[in-house]
Amino acid sequence: MEDLDIDAKEDVEIKEISVEVLEKGVSLSEEPPKSYKAIIHRYKKCSEDVQKYFEYLPGLVNDYPLEISIGYLFHRVESMHRMTLYIGVVKLHRANAGLAWPTIQKQELFREDFKIFFETIFKKKIPNNITKKIKEAEEIRDMVMHGIWEGRRPSRQREAIADILEYSEKINIFINSLAKFRPFGDLRGVKGATKAVPKETTRWILKGMGFKLS
Repeated sequence: MEDLDIDAKEDVEIKEISVEVLEKGVSLSEEPPKSYKAIIHRYKKCSEDVQKYFEYLPGLVNDYPLEISIGYLFHRVESMHRMTLYIGVVKLHRANAGLAWPTIQKQELFREDFKIFFETIFKKKIPNNITKKIKEAEEIRDMVMHGIWEGRRPSRQREAIADILEYSEKINIFINSLAKFRPFGDLRGVKGATKAVPKETTRWILKGMGFKLS
């Protein structure tokens, strides 16, 4: 496990989030990019956090088929999903990091599972205008990975990349408003002074949330 300095902090209040808050600072809702250069332009419009998180995207877009970029982006997104759940249980529920980390790493996470676990941990659903973007990108990825002709169209592949970038920006804003951290970003310094609960208590917390423990 990386030393992310993420033990439980002070109690974090879960807030109500308005649509206006989610849209603030996100100016990516445009037509899908129409060229490779337009993808890079869209990437450069992203926040510094998102650009750094997907730092290899420009090089991949320039040097390889877009299928490679899509695979890279989804790898990073799914890593973020696990990290978000981990930070949530440690930060909000004071779970023991040494037990929470391997438990969440080993947990099977299908597409709907992340949303279910997220709602359990954060007590809020991810808004539809955020989940819609990742769902659209997933549909294109499936076509790419399964060799369906529609997924080979560069226009659809560029659309998937743009959707992932927009998803990343919006979920960053949403989670930061809920729990004061940005999953697509620098996670150093998230740790606070409050001690975690014992491992045995953590086991019950994680089991109660639906995680599988050996």
